[in-house]
Amino acid sequence: MLALLLLACAGPPALPGRPLPPGWVDAMEADPAAFDAAVGAHRDGWAALHRGDLWAATAAEGPPAARAAAELARVARALRPGLARVASTQKSDEARFFEALGAAGWGERPAAVALPAGHPLAAAAGALGSGGLEALGQLAGPIGACVAAHLAVRSGGALGDLAGACPDPLWVGAGGGHRDPLVLSTLAARPVPALPPEAALPFSAAWSAADVDAPLAGPSLRALGWTGDPDVDFPALDAALAARPAEAGPGAALVAELRLLSVWRAQVVAAAWEAAPRGQGARVLAWGVDAQDGRGPGPARPPLLLAAEAAEALAVGQPRAALDALFPLAEAVPVLAPVREAVADAAATESIGRDGLSFAP
Repeated sequence: MLALLLLACAGPPALPGRPLPPGWVDAMEADPAAFDAAVGAHRDGWAALHRGDLWAATAAEGPPAARAAAELARVARALRPGLARVASTQKSDEARFFEALGAAGWGERPAAVALPAGHPLAAAAGALGSGGLEALGQLAGPIGACVAAHLAVRSGGALGDLAGACPDPLWVGAGGGHRDPLVLSTLAARPVPALPPEAALPFSAAWSAADVDAPLAGPSLRALGWTGDPDVDFPALDAALAARPAEAGPGAALVAELRLLSVWRAQVVAAAWEAAPRGQGARVLAWGVDAQDGRGPGPARPPLLLAAEAAEALAVGQPRAALDALFPLAEAVPVLAPVREAVADAAATESIGRDGLSFAP
């Protein structure tokens, strides 16, 4: 069986073992045919989900596409607060319009933006103020076409339809370029079909079907004495995993090849990061290191962990550090390119120290 990477960080020693109750990995170990039954006719989509390729998984059909949509929504929500810190210190009319457009994307009532008569964005601002995104999406031009594409995706259209629909920058004015501010809110707003537990379970933070609705509060982690303190919980989890018997069944080679224990552990880290109190997320991420996947997404480095790394860097005013995670994340999920570029703009401005766009910690 694949040995988990032991993390060289300070903290309490591994607790002597409370065992994990039987879970879905045990079923795969006991009977390799159970894996074929789980992936069914959607093997390519499940394979993409396993390796962290959410873009390919969203293009698949069935449960993998639904799971990928749910994962992308989590990525979007993770990045939202940090991206909001990338702001303009010179509140130009154009900047205020794009801030209002971004707010409308999240369902917030946008602030009224009155632009001078004859301004190239005057019609767009008027449409947004009077009829929201729906009215703006009816306008001719790149902004209207971009908003219309977002609305189509939010209504169940293919995520790939956004590729090429919105130029980057979306608008270039006297104050510089403005990126598409709707990407994250559209990822969060896409409809996600409800899934039965057997489809929600593989490659998730749930160890068993009983954990699907709330993995951190489910019976499996409760059996380990889960506390919410990462420096206590992850040593206990690692001790339980290390205590599992080697070569326990005919599917042991499959479990090792697919790194299913590492996949589950990484998903638990991601879920624990989401649940961490404000300011404590970095402590959770310290337990998420797995060098085997390198910089980009992989089985034990899911896209949500990359988003979490970027979010933590943005939270402390370090846009350049955030790019270390955003570049591979946007390569794997191309629609996130405007998010990466917005942060790159902030990092470049921070580096040269010029007035205008700033990064507000």
